[in-house]
Amino acid sequence: MKFSSKIGIIATIATLTGMAASAAFAQQPPREMKPLPRAEALKMAGERFDAADENHDGQLSAEEARAGRPEGRPPEAQGQGQKSKQRPAPERQGAFGPISRADALKREAERFDASDRNGDGVLSVEEQREARPPRR
Repeated sequence: MKFSSKIGIIATIATLTGMAASAAFAQQPPREMKPLPRAEALKMAGERFDAADENHDGQLSAEEARAGRPEGRPPEAQGQGQKSKQRPAPERQGAFGPISRADALKREAERFDASDRNGDGVLSVEEQREARPPRR
C-alpha cells in the first residue's frame, strides 16, 4: 500500500471519528416555551412526584427526591457558577423529611402563584423566564 493511500485512510477515519464525536456531544434544542396553565403545571408536578416515588407510598424521601431529579439538572450542579437567588433544595439542606404528594403539589401551587404576576392562572413565556433561576 502506498504512503498516500495510508494517509487518505487515516484522514477518512479521523474525519468520521470527529463527526461521530460531534454528534454525540450535540446538545438537544431547548424546549419550546409556551404559556403554561396552572392545571397543567400541577399535573406535571404530580407526574414528577409519582415518577420519583419509587416505593409508591405517597411520600417522597430525601433519597427518592435526589434520585428523581431530571437528568439535565443533577443536584451537584446546583449552587455552582453564578449565585442563585433561590435557596438550595430542601434535601440538599439536610433538613428534608418525607413529603407527601399533597404537600408537594401545595408547594408547586404556591410557586406557580408567586410567578403568575398578573394572576390570570396562566404563566406567560415572560413570567416563566422571570421565574427560572439564572443559567450557569
